[in-house]
Amino acid sequence: MACTTSQTATTTATAARIGALILAGGQGQRMGGCNKGLQPLLGQPLVQHVAQALRPQVHSIAISANADLPEYQALGLPVWPDAPQWQGLGPLAGIASAAPQLPPDLDALLVVPCDTPLLPPQLAARLAQALFARPGLAAVSAATASGRHPSISLLRPALLLGLPQYLQAQQQGQGDLSLRHWLEPRGWQTVFFDDAQAFANLNDQQALQSLQQQLQSR
Repeated sequence: MACTTSQTATTTATAARIGALILAGGQGQRMGGCNKGLQPLLGQPLVQHVAQALRPQVHSIAISANADLPEYQALGLPVWPDAPQWQGLGPLAGIASAAPQLPPDLDALLVVPCDTPLLPPQLAARLAQALFARPGLAAVSAATASGRHPSISLLRPALLLGLPQYLQAQQQGQGDLSLRHWLEPRGWQTVFFDDAQAFANLNDQQALQSLQQQLQSR
């Protein structure tokens, strides 16, 4: 369900301290085994495009990554690998491993994947406006005409407290470790954005090359 918000909520959201975590811990199987976040687009790694899009919107940025750590660290941002007990468990493992290292004064954590270089400039503000409009809301995600994008979500820090226990339970029961499955029962809403391309995932080399050609032709 899409959210509507008030002017009061906008003021509250503007004052909020938001941190961002770029999820780059995947295996890049659809990229031919290449580290997706380090693939070049217009001469810069994908993850750097994402960081540049987020930098004016948030107070801090970190990267969740499990391979090629020196290359990520060279970008000048904190790089946090998955904790040993969560290795191989996907994006939730990256979030759970990052949680203890987040600044203690954050009001919310924005998580985004490393292969979304066209994120809109009002992403954090619009998600925060929706999140802080309702005190009982734990998370909001972006949505477009193509559906919900749970990998692009703004989370309250309190939501992260139970994530280790959730991962352990799902791991023992071989349950669903997707972001969507975790968020659905936990006070989750979406905010609709018109520009679907801004949220497109570059899952393979063909998509990456296609976007590069589009950007070069502008």
